[in-house]
Amino acid sequence: MGKLHAGAYKTDPASADVYDQLYAEYVALHDYFGRGANEVMHRLRALRNRVRANGPAGPGGEGSQP
Repeated sequence: MGKLHAGAYKTDPASADVYDQLYAEYVALHDYFGRGANEVMHRLRALRNRVRANGPAGPGGEGSQP
């Protein structure tokens, strides 16, 4: 776990437009991957879980766990 720091981050007012653009991209990514606009994250998690349970080749296939 990280350490606590007493300081605070201060934004650069001259960069506010860039911060707003970057935040808009993060919101779009969150909505795209996290709110069902695209099911890619669900498919990736299912693939990960299948590989963890059965190995890369699936149940009984080459490369599966004994």
